Amino acid sequence: MSDIQGAALDAASADAANDTASGTDTASKSAEKSTAQRREIPGNLLYTTTPGSLKSVLDAVLKAEVPDRFSKDFIAQVLGIKGGSAAQQISVLKRMGLVGTDGTPTERYSRFRSDMDRSGAALESLRSAYQAVFQKNEFAHKLSDTELKDVVAQITGLKKTDPIVAYMVNTFEKIRSFITDRNVSLAADDHKATNANPPPENHNVPAGNHNGTSISGLNYVINITLPQSNSIDTYNMIFRSLRENILDWQR
Repeated sequence: MSDIQGAALDAASADAANDTASGTDTASKSAEKSTAQRREIPGNLLYTTTPGSLKSVLDAVLKAEVPDRFSKDFIAQVLGIKGGSAAQQISVLKRMGLVGTDGTPTERYSRFRSDMDRSGAALESLRSAYQAVFQKNEFAHKLSDTELKDVVAQITGLKKTDPIVAYMVNTFEKIRSFITDRNVSLAADDHKATNANPPPENHNVPAGNHNGTSISGLNYVINITLPQSNSIDTYNMIFRSLRENILDWQR
């Protein structure tokens, strides 16, 4: 082998060694960057770096049929949303309680699709994903963005200018946008108050005559638990039966 060929081989070996070292340095830096991005943040608050993509997925969920399993294929083929950022929202929906750990849509998923129950389901999703925020303020869903950012910064210990804080606030806002009923929390409070303080029993009810034709002065309370349904016909049938068989019993 000539001296020229030997020199060429030595140079090639040196270049390969440099490339290997360079690749090692790059991999090391990438690992360090990945570790920095996975830093543990107090509060365990939900966030996505693509909140706009989350909003697109939630909007599409309202129109599409409920799948057997919420998957990447469902997002791409049925919802018609392409790209990796959309597929990443599956983990977000799991944190919101809309999708189970196995990808199966939950009861809350069906309620979120219903015009009647969407606000309540969205509020429950917020409370599931931002427990620490609601522990600070029971009505966190009514806070302004500035107030919410203050609470998030307190919980996480991050600066208000930290990008993670912005992601958390923006993700919260995308979910909150589906709460269209301003009194949704008040209705829940009223329900708690009713259960905590049931109406007193009336022990002074006149007996009336005993042939069963009338019961004068009777006060009664009817509690009805409605089934979950996306069809208004189901509720119409229930209330029609209630009116005909119970409310008009004296006719």
